[in-house]
Amino acid sequence: MHALVYTAPRSVEWREWPEPQLQHGEVLIRVRAAAICGSDLHGFLGHSKIRIPPMVMGHEFAGDVLAVDDAVEDIAVGNRVTVEPLLSCGHCRFCRNGASNRCAQRRLLGGHLPGGFAERIAVPQHLVYKLPNTVSYAQGAVVEPLANGVHMARLDLPAYADVVIIGAGTLGLMALQAYRHAGARRVIVLDTAEDRLEVASRLGAYTIINPASEDVTAAVRGALHGELASIAVDAVGRSATRQQALELVTPGGTAVFLGLSDAESSLDILGLINREVRIQGSYGSNDQDMRDAIALIADGHVDTTSWVSHFTLEQGQEVFTRLVDSPRGLVKALFTL
Repeated sequence: MHALVYTAPRSVEWREWPEPQLQHGEVLIRVRAAAICGSDLHGFLGHSKIRIPPMVMGHEFAGDVLAVDDAVEDIAVGNRVTVEPLLSCGHCRFCRNGASNRCAQRRLLGGHLPGGFAERIAVPQHLVYKLPNTVSYAQGAVVEPLANGVHMARLDLPAYADVVIIGAGTLGLMALQAYRHAGARRVIVLDTAEDRLEVASRLGAYTIINPASEDVTAAVRGALHGELASIAVDAVGRSATRQQALELVTPGGTAVFLGLSDAESSLDILGLINREVRIQGSYGSNDQDMRDAIALIADGHVDTTSWVSHFTLEQGQEVFTRLVDSPRGLVKALFTL
């Protein structure tokens, strides 16, 4: 078969790749759509410790079931499916209690294991979710990032919460919709890219702010009648944006750290202590988050694809290069097969 193979920093190639071999309890999927995540871009640049070339990246994908192992139940050939990409141990206390995303032994498809930028992939049955007929392959491919937003909103959402989201990339836009559906009163979105802010506005942001041209704190206070946000989400992951999240959250509020760009950050801890601000990490999603994300898409409560651009896997090098060097006008890239 063919796959988009990460061969070296800043290099991917559409080429022959070994056919996946179906193992006990696994499902063989013909990939129909696969999306690029920001973490794939870090891998492309050589900044990921778990993405070691040569390998196949991609953990956001959907497709058709081609074959199933004899031990597989409730999944049949021909089913349209998407996949939860975090493979956990299934036995630790987190896995037993529905928090598999916290499993210390978790591994990521498209990171530790071969991913979905390929014609076919074999995955364990428990990671596979059937798609309703009303959900397209493109929508199915972005269930996982929406599930991230659903998970985040579930972590801490005080009644009548006002939320600020820093970063209008995929996760920021998914978080916007997840918080709105969860009952947030007002959701403000920050980004320096006007095209992404336009998408955020269309998806229901109460106010959009460009830090490159506006005083962010003043703009947030102006939108919230002199107050700061109950929750401030950093969906970028830079030291500066993490500190900004702390500055935009009200005393007693929560700063949610989602972005993964910087491994370490220097923060104003004294200010955090003095204002009793909490820091909450958010990583991945679990079974319930995936099911809820599929339902939100199927019921038409969220828009996950009108702002997505489609390409072929053969265009992989061109698309990855554009996303890291000149992404203007390209919010989310999706490969269709």
